[in-house]
Amino acid sequence: MTVPGGNGGTFTSLTRPSMDNGHVAFFGTGADQNGIYTDLPGTLTFAAHIGTPIPGRPGLHFTSFGTCDLSGNVLALNADDGAYFWQDGTLHAVLNPGDTLDGRTVFTVAMDSQALEGSTLALRVEFTNGSSGIYMATIPGPGVVVSLAAAGLFFARRRR
Repeated sequence: MTVPGGNGGTFTSLTRPSMDNGHVAFFGTGADQNGIYTDLPGTLTFAAHIGTPIPGRPGLHFTSFGTCDLSGNVLALNADDGAYFWQDGTLHAVLNPGDTLDGRTVFTVAMDSQALEGSTLALRVEFTNGSSGIYMATIPGPGVVVSLAAAGLFFARRRR
């Protein structure tokens, strides 16, 4: 199968699949492109690949991808220590390193492969001060800003 958004090469590896309501998303490696792909619009397309501009981080482009999770018409993905969602062909930031949350600076954001349910995304956030917490993000409809709420679990660790 030809890699969407590539230069005509084929996939050499398909990993980290997520499926919901008859649609699939996965991390694909190809001869000329690596990234997160989905068939949500009805045909296979890329949501983000190496070199895609990172939403909310001007001048930066994706260099690595973690997990992805699909729920309804939303694809959540973890990449370059941030969390993002792809909906209706557009990629949006949920939370980036360097963002401020609860008065603290975000260091890294992680999500599990089953972190998205409906429009709610569970995230583990580590802060630059060494503390961390679990947060719930509400993925909005088009044109609405993402909202984050603490899930009630916070941890503090001391740096040595």
